[in-house]
Amino acid sequence: MKCFLRLNSPEIREKLTQNGIFVCLCCEFEDAEWLCCQDSKIVHGIYPDDEYSEELLGNKEVFKDTFLLTHKDYIDCREDISLFIKTIELTEASMSQNE
Repeated sequence: MKCFLRLNSPEIREKLTQNGIFVCLCCEFEDAEWLCCQDSKIVHGIYPDDEYSEELLGNKEVFKDTFLLTHKDYIDCREDISLFIKTIELTEASMSQNE
């Protein structure tokens, strides 16, 4: 399961780490206002990068709207940190059972 959180702060990253979730360095990038997890116990920052057009790179709100439209298969945890952690843990557990 892929999921994202509409928050990012040092306190949240610390809580993730305390729960055994690896937090990638990209989560600390200035433009990484949201966090995501893609089928593993590794959290990445969501930020405009080369994958997006110049129009999106300069406008955070347009970028966020575009992310929401293009990542409909992700679970939107909104600002619920506990849900984000539980979703990551459930994904890890289901991946372990499939091995």
